[in-house]
Amino acid sequence: MAPIKINYFLSIPILIFIIAAVLVIVFVPGQEKSPVIPQQLESLVTSKVPFDLSGTDARYGDNIAYDNYTETVFDVYIPKSDNPVPVVIFFHSGALFGGNRKDVQEGVLAETVSTLLKGGVAVVSADYRMYGTTGNPLPISLQIEDCRNLIQYLLDSAKLLGINPDRVALSGEGFGGGIALWFAVQQGAESMSADSLLAAASRNGPASFDPEVWTAMDRMFSGIADPDSYIRTLAPESMLDIFKTKDSVLKLDMLSMITPDTPPIWVQNTVSQYKSPETVAEILQHPAQAYALRMAMTEAGLREHSVWYLEADTIKDSSCETMADFFIRRLVTEKEAESKN
Repeated sequence: MAPIKINYFLSIPILIFIIAAVLVIVFVPGQEKSPVIPQQLESLVTSKVPFDLSGTDARYGDNIAYDNYTETVFDVYIPKSDNPVPVVIFFHSGALFGGNRKDVQEGVLAETVSTLLKGGVAVVSADYRMYGTTGNPLPISLQIEDCRNLIQYLLDSAKLLGINPDRVALSGEGFGGGIALWFAVQQGAESMSADSLLAAASRNGPASFDPEVWTAMDRMFSGIADPDSYIRTLAPESMLDIFKTKDSVLKLDMLSMITPDTPPIWVQNTVSQYKSPETVAEILQHPAQAYALRMAMTEAGLREHSVWYLEADTIKDSSCETMADFFIRRLVTEKEAESKN
């Protein structure tokens, strides 16, 4: 067989093209969107809500960018009103690998959104950067930064969106419930007034993002001699690294940040029994997290002003108040009663 001859002069341009393509992939940041200019919001928030509201009149805005990343977008659902309306900001679950802002359009969350809109409360559901979408370990500090930027964007755009910046609540499921709790114990974002964050809710969310605090939750690791080593068998070190931060100012343990000023919280954990977690996701949603939060709120004298549904501990609030009813009471009923006094 005759030897194959290579035309090196033709190969050089091809090689240059390949190198250039690699450089583009590696070095061009994934900032494919620019935040929507507030003045553009009016034209974006016009279409009807994409699920049945049983006659409730509401507006809907889809895929509105609040920061420069592909994932940093939100949807907004706004009830028709002549006055600015309260708002609940929702953070979805599955932040390690999945979940998205559209979760509120299905199942019990869609019912919650529908009830809130009927009660005169707007809902914002946001995406944020996740471990699974970036392809690299993403420190939780950056996810918190995304959500802080969302809150700031909404406050800056409150007048144009028709929402009341003095009546704000935060909510989330799973990992997103932890983010809602983190901002609640921080009293919201820097530019929020001290009394504008009126409530928070967390369903199956963590009470702490700090692995050292997890190891001290005896109910989570009953019968395990070395919880720290056990946790490290559940996930690669790169995944656990997302719960670390070099910023000494950013604390990741919400339990240690609870103060008498922490707003009322609606808490539900639907896991029916205590058992050792087998994944990091199970750590974040473990009933021991909700139990630890209840104990910390009790120590701060705040247990009675919050609502608790902890299935594994057979704790059910006597009010039987749903998440939507809790928010309507805090954001609408109680505020209207205050204004009359």
